[in-house]
Amino acid sequence: MCTTSDFFRHWIFGGLLCILFCSVSYAQIDTAQVNSGRSSDSLQSATISAAQTSDSLSLLEKIVAFSGEIGMYGELYHASGIDDRRPSATGRLYFQPTISLFKTLTMNFNLLLSTEGSSARQSLDQIAIHPEWSWGRADIGDFSSSLSDFTLNGVTIRGGGVEINPGIFRFAAIGGLTHRAVEGNAVDAAFERVIAAGRIGIGREGGDFFDITVLRARDNSSSLKVPEKPDSIPHKDSTSVIDSLYATTQNDPFLTVPQENLVAGISTGFSLFDGVFTFRGEAAGCMFTSDMNAAEISDTSALKNKTVSSLKNLYTLRMSTSADYALKTSVVLDFQIFSLRGGFTRIGASYTSLGLASQINDRKGFDLGFTTQLLEGGISLNATYDQLSDNLAEQKRFTTQRSTLSVNLGVRPTNWMFTMLGYVANGLLNDASNDTMKIENTMASYMANLSFLIPIGTVANTLTLTGSFQTSDDGNIFRKDFSSQATTMMVNISSVLTEDLSVNPFGGVTSTQISGEKDDITTLGITINYRMFEGKLNNSFTLSDANSAQSKTLSVTLQSSYPVWNSDTVNLNVRYSDVTGSGAGANFNETQAALSYSHRF
Repeated sequence: MCTTSDFFRHWIFGGLLCILFCSVSYAQIDTAQVNSGRSSDSLQSATISAAQTSDSLSLLEKIVAFSGEIGMYGELYHASGIDDRRPSATGRLYFQPTISLFKTLTMNFNLLLSTEGSSARQSLDQIAIHPEWSWGRADIGDFSSSLSDFTLNGVTIRGGGVEINPGIFRFAAIGGLTHRAVEGNAVDAAFERVIAAGRIGIGREGGDFFDITVLRARDNSSSLKVPEKPDSIPHKDSTSVIDSLYATTQNDPFLTVPQENLVAGISTGFSLFDGVFTFRGEAAGCMFTSDMNAAEISDTSALKNKTVSSLKNLYTLRMSTSADYALKTSVVLDFQIFSLRGGFTRIGASYTSLGLASQINDRKGFDLGFTTQLLEGGISLNATYDQLSDNLAEQKRFTTQRSTLSVNLGVRPTNWMFTMLGYVANGLLNDASNDTMKIENTMASYMANLSFLIPIGTVANTLTLTGSFQTSDDGNIFRKDFSSQATTMMVNISSVLTEDLSVNPFGGVTSTQISGEKDDITTLGITINYRMFEGKLNNSFTLSDANSAQSKTLSVTLQSSYPVWNSDTVNLNVRYSDVTGSGAGANFNETQAALSYSHRF
């Protein structure tokens, strides 16, 4: 249910959209009326004035050029029979202008306002300026940057940064907020987080280079209100053992606590023998404090790692501080007929960088690859194998290993036929000696795809046949009955009937057998693409129906796009799905409608 604040925000977005639409429309109509009302006597003077104006504009265009896009997006959502999975109403406004000065300096601006942000989570609103020039760029406002895979990559920063590469010199400096303070529980709460990162090196990213990167991230421990503890309960730090009923961010490890991080790394890359041999590598070390409320380590003489203890003047060591490193390498041999690649990765169990959007630590492994093309691309083969294992710190009872083998073969015997064959095998096992904890999962998948181009008269038809077989098995004696099999057959026909009309019927059957229980899923559908009004209005309609013994799903999708003027486009997207099944919560339907308007200038 929308609150009063949400109601007014939605109306504001709608009003801005109407104002923009009407303003552009009035400008178009008004210009036409003025041009039609001119008399022939004033035409000559207008021509002279236009020529003078043209000369001025030509000079101005050499100095400054202005382009970009502005647009709005509105969405309505409704669900019946289940809880809403999206907000009932959503609105977005974006403005992305670009200014070019003397065709040398380019400044990109980005403004995004959205109703999806709230005080209960990180805001989606963005405003940013991105100046660019031939040997560098800068960022002001909301932006994301990538310095290396193990230090800073993928997080959104509200602040500023600069990256320059004059000649062979490389330098970058970035700083700002990655989190704003959000009150809430262990899932929603977040402290304000400040991040600073820098990079210095030589070379260029696309060629040979060597970089040194440093990152420092720290939460503002005073940005959230921590509940005061009762006087009757003693408390020193998060390592204290106290009554579990007294849960605050200071003594419950499952609640949000402030964190701190220091990361330093080197990365390099180079090629030899005219690109035949290419090497890429990165190594980074980190110090991570999972709870800044933990007691400080004043005496570091007892620490086994003397390198860590020597950093106490640069970084505050606490009982919750850990240190670890990450390493990865990649080698590629690229010959004319085939190429080989191999790589090694090690990410320590405690390795953490708060400058990464996501990461998986505690893993070590390697990957191999082979690619070749023969007969001018008529035959292509791609094979890869990778293997990863965990328990690098040997703190777990068992070590788990994951492996994947993938092989794809493509054959094009004629111009009207193409065949693709694929095989994938996955394995997951550990070294447990007892059957209770033993993991021995295997999965194999086989795929075949045949495509035929069949012209009939003036109609171009494409017939695609796809078949796959997948099997999985659990080698644990206690779970031997949890094996599964799945067989899928799909048929897809694409026919271009006219210049404006194409039809794409499709259908398929999937047969599954899980723990001895069999089920068949049948899917039928059709997609129709039709252009109207001299090809300006593009419409796409998809209807599909999936049936099984447990449920029935009907899906309808309508997409339309129309250029109001040369630089203005309106898009409509409507989706509806209806699910009917047995059991509680198995009968529901969802409706989603979105309307967007964009103007390029």
